[in-house]
Amino acid sequence: MERVVTVSEMRDQEKYIMDMCRLPASTLMERAAFFAYESAACRFEKPGRAVLFCGFGNNGGDGIALARILYEHGWTCTIIMVGNDKKQTAENRHQIDVLKAVYPKCRIEAFNNVFGEEARPFMAFDNVDLIVDAMLGIGLTRALEGDFKKAVSVINGLDVFTVSLDIPTGLDADTGKSLNECVKADMTVTFGAVKAGLMLCGGRIAAGEIKADTCGIYHTGDSDAYDCSTGAYLEETDLKKLLKRDPQGNKGTFGKLFLWAGSKETGGAAILSARAAFLSGTGYIRMLSHMINRDSVLKALPECVFSGYEDNGSGIDDHLAKGVDFADVIAAGCGVGNNKESLIIFRKLMKMIKDKEKKPVLILDADILRMISGNDMWNELSDAGCSIVMTPHMGEFSAMTGKSISEIRDDRINIARSFAAEKNIILVLKDSETLVMSQSGRYMIYNGGNDGMAVAGSGDTLLGIIAACICNAEDPFKGAGAGVYIHGMAGGIAAADKSRYSMLPSDIADRLPEVFLNVQG
Repeated sequence: MERVVTVSEMRDQEKYIMDMCRLPASTLMERAAFFAYESAACRFEKPGRAVLFCGFGNNGGDGIALARILYEHGWTCTIIMVGNDKKQTAENRHQIDVLKAVYPKCRIEAFNNVFGEEARPFMAFDNVDLIVDAMLGIGLTRALEGDFKKAVSVINGLDVFTVSLDIPTGLDADTGKSLNECVKADMTVTFGAVKAGLMLCGGRIAAGEIKADTCGIYHTGDSDAYDCSTGAYLEETDLKKLLKRDPQGNKGTFGKLFLWAGSKETGGAAILSARAAFLSGTGYIRMLSHMINRDSVLKALPECVFSGYEDNGSGIDDHLAKGVDFADVIAAGCGVGNNKESLIIFRKLMKMIKDKEKKPVLILDADILRMISGNDMWNELSDAGCSIVMTPHMGEFSAMTGKSISEIRDDRINIARSFAAEKNIILVLKDSETLVMSQSGRYMIYNGGNDGMAVAGSGDTLLGIIAACICNAEDPFKGAGAGVYIHGMAGGIAAADKSRYSMLPSDIADRLPEVFLNVQG
């Protein structure tokens, strides 16, 4: 599991390492430059020619240090300084002094001398192998202008492999938004930890391939005091730790899921979610759905125990009582309908959970989320006293918060953190990047999905996967994160096989066995 940080968290970690651990900034810069060299130069069979666009801050200092290391390994380098030299930092000046002392022939040019009205043409970019963007780091909060904006335009207009140091210039390191224009890198080499903006919005596209390393901002061994980060992103190797099977287990060991899904019009949602849950390791599923879905559900999933109710709600109390008494995890909402009948069922479900001594984990999606927002049921949810996981997409979350989708995307981590803390829930905020936020403010980001998954029913499949993972994980937060990751992995396999145009949510479920074979090793 790799750390993800905001700008303020990164600043706190850097301050701790330099002030409390007394590791000099110059050492951190050298470590960063060596890591950038190893990440970028390894793709080339032999040394070539590099042009490095460097600012006068510490990000530019990283670039100047990298130029020296490239020179050391046989590269020819030209440094183009961009910005106001009166704002030059001491570390930036130090790196230039060292470079001039060691490699005095290294060419250092002011941006205006190269691209200004009276520019002296001296380079042919078609002979350049590598462009390095080291102009502005993670502190940028306003739109680019002047030479910086022009330099970004120049870089983006070149058909040359481009590496950004720490973050592409012009990208907001917290939100992933371009502040009007940003470098479109082929690779971003980031230091300390992955910045949240590299994982969100357009950031993951602008960043290209992400290479990350602590570069000296590392764990001290005895204390987590330095580690102010609250975010992480999962890797495939983490799944083995999160989802362990007991060789001596039985169907109860691997989770008893009570699934309320499917109305008269949307029986397919019940099948999609239950099938995904079974294929993700759930040991036992009891389904509650409209009686009209009985035959289709049992034909598709004879393994499922089906409890059906009629239009008048006949038998619903008994079905709910059996389900609540049975379940480790309750998942509700896929295709149940946002109507008076479903509202009555949901309120009965909440009361039964409240009265149960051993509380199940409750996962809520789709119609139930709209129902909660429309009927202000937050107190009823709180009174139930169980762990709650909600899985809204952006439209549903917009209705729940009263904020526009664009407003949420501009500050999704802080908005999601506040909401999860206030409502005491685990939030799975679905978008092209999915954010899993705990009540305590810790979060996981997953951005490995694809646009082929943006089709009706994909959320039903995700709900089933998350429910199965929570059944088998040590806590609901980690289980929800694992479910999101597995859903994305299966979606990637389906896209490779069926194309992003033609894949269906059922194709995602079909690829789950392959995902778990990989996880199982």
